[in-house]
Amino acid sequence: MEVESQRLAGLASIEMGNPEKGEELLMPMIKNRKINDDYIPSIYRSLATSYVKSGKNDKAKVILEEGRKSYPEDQNLLIEEI
Repeated sequence: MEVESQRLAGLASIEMGNPEKGEELLMPMIKNRKINDDYIPSIYRSLATSYVKSGKNDKAKVILEEGRKSYPEDQNLLIEEI
């Protein structure tokens, strides 16, 4: 349950305009695979969206490429990348 709370806190931080806190909470989850695999593509998308909103387009591109490499079958990541 702690992992799910961390995921939700990270997503909420992004939505509330605190992308740094969101990144701090979410990046370890995807790097260490500390969460159900089904959630990881959406975390990549949320981080990319956060980076774009912060004007960090290069960082958004990198995180999407990382996500697409790890989850090439995820169509939502493909759409986000386009």
